[in-house]
Amino acid sequence: MAPSEVIAAMRALNLEYENVLETFSEPLPASGLMVCLPDMPVHELPPGWAGVWARPEAPPAGAWVPLPGGAIADPQALAQALRAADAWRRERLQFSQQAVDRAEALQTVNEIGIALSAERNSDRLLDLILTRARHLVAADAGALYLVKKDEPEQRYLYFALAQNDSVEAPWQASVMPLNPRSIAGAVALRGEVVVVDDVYAMPAQGLLRHDHSWDQRFHYRTRSIVGIPLATREGEVLGVLQLINRKPRAGVPLVDPVAATEVLPFSAADVELLRSLASQAAVSLENSRLYEDIQQLFESFVRAAVTTIEQRDPTTSGHSFRVADGTLSLARRLERLARGQWAGVRFSAEDMRELRYAALLHDFGKVAVRESVLTKAFKLYEEDLKILQTRFLLARASHRAGRLQDWLQEALRDPDGIRQRLPHLEGALQRELADFEAMFQVVLSANQPNVTEEGDYSALEAIRQRVFVDLDGQQHALLTDREAQMLSLRRGNLNPQERQEIEKHVTHSFNFLRTIPWTKDLARVPDLAGRHHEKLDGSGYPQGLTADDIPLGTRMMTISDIFDALVARDRPYKRAVPLERALHILELEAKDGKLDTTLVQVWIEAKAWEDIGTY
Repeated sequence: MAPSEVIAAMRALNLEYENVLETFSEPLPASGLMVCLPDMPVHELPPGWAGVWARPEAPPAGAWVPLPGGAIADPQALAQALRAADAWRRERLQFSQQAVDRAEALQTVNEIGIALSAERNSDRLLDLILTRARHLVAADAGALYLVKKDEPEQRYLYFALAQNDSVEAPWQASVMPLNPRSIAGAVALRGEVVVVDDVYAMPAQGLLRHDHSWDQRFHYRTRSIVGIPLATREGEVLGVLQLINRKPRAGVPLVDPVAATEVLPFSAADVELLRSLASQAAVSLENSRLYEDIQQLFESFVRAAVTTIEQRDPTTSGHSFRVADGTLSLARRLERLARGQWAGVRFSAEDMRELRYAALLHDFGKVAVRESVLTKAFKLYEEDLKILQTRFLLARASHRAGRLQDWLQEALRDPDGIRQRLPHLEGALQRELADFEAMFQVVLSANQPNVTEEGDYSALEAIRQRVFVDLDGQQHALLTDREAQMLSLRRGNLNPQERQEIEKHVTHSFNFLRTIPWTKDLARVPDLAGRHHEKLDGSGYPQGLTADDIPLGTRMMTISDIFDALVARDRPYKRAVPLERALHILELEAKDGKLDTTLVQVWIEAKAWEDIGTY
């Protein structure tokens, strides 16, 4: 029990007390004052505590105030010791709280650093930096400036972002010169922290000035400001973090933004925390810039690759870009689907980027296909058609020469008779020669490729049976078996061997794309691109995969690819298919189980095809 003298002294000092103890209560309060009387055990004082030591010998180390023997009966001495111990307690409590606050702040800074390092999007990164910095030091407002360079390497400030808890003030990105008299400009040029407790109290002739027009326009009072450089380890200033009006509580608007009486200055501890955050923010900004540079570099590579493909076959120029546009268009419309197999599907920005690259590069393997096959316009190669045309001309000339020779022999036998029959013979010869021309026109018509399996080739078979005799008496077929076989192709303009060579472009694409060290978010590009000619029923190529092995992205790409191939402008080997027929062909393919029925329906009903630029 505490003696009455101690109780009286504590009451006189307005100190709370308990009549206890030789042990501490649990849990301990954050702060306390212990009075150890003679013959009481001495406890180790926790942080935030202090004590009075009432023994004649030297007190133990720590926050103890000695009380000489006999002084317990001296109210003045006792009060003095208790007052000193209580002051010491408050100081220890303050230091203890500061340590806790600092530990929490450092933990917050570390958490912010982790969050910053995980963010790749530059706009979200800037917003994260400013938002977290303001919350860290309870700033009411703030702005972020980036240091940029123009073509002559002249630096300037880019006003990238602004925030304010207390007033709604519209802002827009803008550029401004690096003015050494503005706070942001001075920070960017010097690479040093600038702290101003009250911008309205800055000397008019000082090195820094503050433009008050914004305050006047939006009825606000800017008082305290801190500017922190966002600098790399090499000292390059990437930007400036400017915070305005520190307040008692983060996130709570100022009671009176015009007066701003509750605004506090930014302390040295605030600056230390902000410098730590700024160093991490600068690393994240630099990484973000490097990431964007890599993205731009890779984008240039992809575009160069696509250009290389299309230069080999100018007639398909733009196909890869249109397929990519159509695929992404279908993906965006698919996200709106409320029912069915793909309802609820969502594509992140990374998913869309991966899908776009796969679509752009889906035909890259065509670089390994022979140019003569790749650019083949008709069923016969141009040189083969010229040979065939020459053979028809030879047959026509040989037939005419044969008829003239017959007439000459007859004229030698019966000059008068041949003279009378000559008009009839001449007419018959012209009809026979015209027959050769008609047969060649049949050949030219058959040489045109078909989009679908259609056409009557009976006339072509009849021509294949025809022969002629040249001037040397040698017999020749008007059409060789190979020519007849090529001209009788039911669909397209390629024979099985040529089609197999073209179809290998998918394998070439996959093998090429697989050699690229894709990042994790682009890892599926080879698979997405390498399956765009597969069909859900297993009738596609090169592997004959079925629905379970064909990802959603590839299914969309296949629809876009087929549609563009159908409706693309006239090419030497085919005419453009009208929109209605192209859509009908897609519906038939879906009905036959080759294409995804839901995706084809969305493509048609949501008019995803409008974004590919063909219409």
